Amino acid sequence: MLKNQTGQWVQERSNIGSLFVDHCMHLFSSSFEEDHGLIEDLIHPVITPEDNDVLCAIPSSAEIKDAVFQLGVLKAPGPDGYSVIFFQHYWGTVGVAVTKTVKHFFRTSFLLKQINHSFIALVPKVEHPIRVEQFRPISLCNVVNKVISKILAGRLRGVIAKPISHFQAAFVLGRVIQDNAIIGQEVLHSMKAKRERKGLVAFKLDMEKAYDRMEWNFLLSVLRRFGFGDRWV
Repeated sequence: MLKNQTGQWVQERSNIGSLFVDHCMHLFSSSFEEDHGLIEDLIHPVITPEDNDVLCAIPSSAEIKDAVFQLGVLKAPGPDGYSVIFFQHYWGTVGVAVTKTVKHFFRTSFLLKQINHSFIALVPKVEHPIRVEQFRPISLCNVVNKVISKILAGRLRGVIAKPISHFQAAFVLGRVIQDNAIIGQEVLHSMKAKRERKGLVAFKLDMEKAYDRMEWNFLLSVLRRFGFGDRWV
């Protein structure tokens, strides 16, 4: 049983499913008129052509194998029905096919849509969820998709410090999220301590709008402005 937007309990399986569908359609719908003019003034290219060559280079067979064996072995499988441990155990049999598929993607930028399919699992955010907002959607991807993502993420790690400000403490290798709390406290203390309350502003962001509602076109424009090539984007 879950509560709908009006606070009424919903019991039927089909009706509960409709609640999640409606919620996701609202969450991922666009409500923003495209205008990215500010990006030109705020962001300057930092990714070089040499960086793009490294990011988009066809991976070696060894790099692909390393990516497979760095993945978590017992993660829930995607639509292919296989967990990573299967590919690791039978790499001598399936390795050639996986390697060929991954190299073909980097060579042509083409990937079968079936490989890109995923299952969506709903993980509760709280102990006893009663609303759809209290579930977190998690994508269960096919293993080949995970391998490609692993390679891309590993390469991105080598240049991520260029477009990301040093004030960004989370999700960057060598930095810790706790630094953000310390910086925030120091900023607020400085604002309160200043005698002249001019030229100071602080924002509290709506995390749903900051992450779940981010416009794809905006993200793509930002990546291109930083200098990432069209193949990477």
